[in-house]
Amino acid sequence: MSNDDNALITKRHLQFFDTALQDTLKVVVCETIKPEYGLYMWPCSVVLAQYIWYHRESILRGRTCLEIGAGTGLPSIVALKCANPNFVIVTDKISCARTSFEENGITTFKANSTHSMDYPVLFLDIKWGCFTTELLNISLFTNNKIFPEVILGSDCFYDPMVFDEILSTVYFLLKSCSEAPNHGHNCPKFLCTYQTRSADWKITDQLERWNMEAVHIPLESFDAGGINIAASGMPGSQSIQMMEITLKRFCT
Repeated sequence: MSNDDNALITKRHLQFFDTALQDTLKVVVCETIKPEYGLYMWPCSVVLAQYIWYHRESILRGRTCLEIGAGTGLPSIVALKCANPNFVIVTDKISCARTSFEENGITTFKANSTHSMDYPVLFLDIKWGCFTTELLNISLFTNNKIFPEVILGSDCFYDPMVFDEILSTVYFLLKSCSEAPNHGHNCPKFLCTYQTRSADWKITDQLERWNMEAVHIPLESFDAGGINIAASGMPGSQSIQMMEITLKRFCT
């Protein structure tokens, strides 16, 4: 299978399980064989998607969420299929997730579209660390005109050179949400997974600079401690971590 750019597209079939409730969710992820690594489904995205699946009854229900660096968009797809969010904004430097969304029966649309939608999802091109008109006015695109309450990110901390760019964007979104007059009592948060590539790579200083703090979330607490999540063959032998980042003193 190929797209208009003649790039090879392959499909991965995943199936999330809840043995206690005898519930399952099948998802198809489309990967594009191109130099942009974001077009590939990385182990971190599977772990984050499992977290959403495990907490599908509570974590995003009725809330607006935004995925940064979405790539193939697996966490957002799982959120839309089972977690009942109010609205989902999918962002990346390039709109590479559309094929996966449409493969899962999720109609995609652009800003200012007037036709009806099957799922409340919107794609925006946002570059980390750049405060564009789209980012500054992102609440105008959502159903309830509020800033995202939950931010999702998988394997965004792949290079220390982008740590500050990511966290500056996250800080703006969390701060804007917390100060919005129509914001509820839920603590805005950034849920992210990352692969341990070097023991020397830390975001402690950057979190302090942006007045944020992080809490580690054990993978075993949401059935992600194995090596074959959702029958994906991932994360395999890769060391994946998860954390929840919030503004200091807001969620006390």
